[in-house]
Amino acid sequence: MEIAPGFHTEAFDPDIETIAEGTEIVAWLQSPRYFAGNEDAVRRWFRLRPRWQRRVDQLEKQLPSTPDGRCGIHVRRTDFAFADPGDPVNGWMLPLSYYQDAVASLPKDLFYVIVSDAPDWVEQHFKFLGHQFVSRGESGAVDMALLGRCRFNIIANSTFSWWGAWLNTQQDKVVICPEFFNGWKYRRWVPDGIRVDGWTYLPVRTPAPSPQTAATP
Repeated sequence: MEIAPGFHTEAFDPDIETIAEGTEIVAWLQSPRYFAGNEDAVRRWFRLRPRWQRRVDQLEKQLPSTPDGRCGIHVRRTDFAFADPGDPVNGWMLPLSYYQDAVASLPKDLFYVIVSDAPDWVEQHFKFLGHQFVSRGESGAVDMALLGRCRFNIIANSTFSWWGAWLNTQQDKVVICPEFFNGWKYRRWVPDGIRVDGWTYLPVRTPAPSPQTAATP
């Protein structure tokens, strides 16, 4: 599927169920429809190894609230600054306004747990949150698991985000996700089929960024 010149993405293919055993599949496969009916098995595959579980438990003891009072946020920048051939200056990066809108839709006085590939940028631009913990130097497994220790999740248009929210087993969890995911600039779902029932899909609004600053990680 071509979204923009040079920008191709996959769409969910129901014929995957007819592929013969032993076939090698190379694809993103980023849709819950690919493992519908096997969710419990997928969750078992993603269980943390003991050393990472211990580290997550240690970090959680430092957080001053229960999971019900926490919101986990994932911010993806760096490589996403150049990830879209249709927009090589600004890439797929979500604007700060997306996170501001998402926070405004949630209960007040939450404690925010933020994981990101650009923690310095986060600490500079997310001061509006107030009470927060920005993860630094942890493994991807630990950071993803931290999202699951929060009832509320604000995720990026990232596979890492998507799995962190999907694996979150908090009761009555609330997941806010950018509408159209990686296709938010084109108003087309990218990848097609990535939507999850029960999640909140927030339209992304953004002013035109300046070329001088848009790609800064």
